[in-house]
Amino acid sequence: MKRMLWISGFAVLACTAFVLAAGSAQAVCLADHLSCYKIKDTPGTRTVSTKDLTESLQGQSISVTGCQVQTPPKMACLPTCKSPSGPPSGQAQAVPLLCYKVKCPTSTLPTVSLGDQFGMHTLTFGTASKLLCAPTCRGAGAPCSSGADCCTGNCDGNNICS
Repeated sequence: MKRMLWISGFAVLACTAFVLAAGSAQAVCLADHLSCYKIKDTPGTRTVSTKDLTESLQGQSISVTGCQVQTPPKMACLPTCKSPSGPPSGQAQAVPLLCYKVKCPTSTLPTVSLGDQFGMHTLTFGTASKLLCAPTCRGAGAPCSSGADCCTGNCDGNNICS
């Protein structure tokens, strides 16, 4: 019986060490990527709003007026840590993004060369944007740590969005 308890104790200690090691590995990994999923919004109220977009590409601003943004969102992109990581690393992605179908007037974007850790790419853009992704915020009743976390901007003394 004592031997069984010692083995169980050793297994718990080994599992704890593994979890702590895995947790510390996560802590050093920068969530500078996004993983995107197709989603369904419930109840999914459909609306359309008109927005003007100013896109930025290699220091050049491209203005597109009269884009029709359709709700509900079609995709959600989550901050992601990829390992092994490799240069170049990007900026940390702090919050999930919700992506909406968008219909924009035709615009002309230049062909550009962009590189990432997977290689160099010569990109020719289509004639109009198809998705618009927006950062998320926390709704009423959600846990929060600062006013910036809440959609209302109000994080109460109990760290709950109001």
